Amino acid sequence: MQLYQNSGGKKFLLGADIELSLVKQNLWRLFYLSLAISITGTIAYGFVIYLFRDNPRKKVASLVIFMTIFLVVLTITAKEYRQKIEDRLFMAARTVPEILGEAYIDRAIKPESVSPKEFKTVIQRINNFTATIGVTYAFALRKQGDKIVYIADSTTAEELAQGFLLVIGESMIPVQT
Repeated sequence: MQLYQNSGGKKFLLGADIELSLVKQNLWRLFYLSLAISITGTIAYGFVIYLFRDNPRKKVASLVIFMTIFLVVLTITAKEYRQKIEDRLFMAARTVPEILGEAYIDRAIKPESVSPKEFKTVIQRINNFTATIGVTYAFALRKQGDKIVYIADSTTAEELAQGFLLVIGESMIPVQT
């Protein structure tokens, strides 16, 4: 979650969530990559053992080298994967204020301060954005006195059809000072 301050000095929170299936899909890719590295490494290690079958010290040294290379490759791959997810979430959180616009953020204090038509338009724009970049959920919250209140979020088509919408200015979390 990111804390932002607009030109009017109002602070608001932004966040985003990524689809769990995307995370699982990439975890499977990471697993298959590590499996391929393991198989390749095992074959290479078997070849090294065959070459140095008469020297136990070289066997141990080659095992240590193989395990080190395997762990380094796996660690780098996992870091790259986590960084891709982090970059996508950060981009979503940074872009939501542009989608909402400062005028909307300044007015979104009470439910009556934004028309239902404008509210649905904002939600639709956030939905289009989240679908484009592969993020499941994006939201904006704002500090109002001693509470964190809702400004806008993305929602599913089913929730829109059922009329499931949060209310602008609805208190989400009391702020602890």
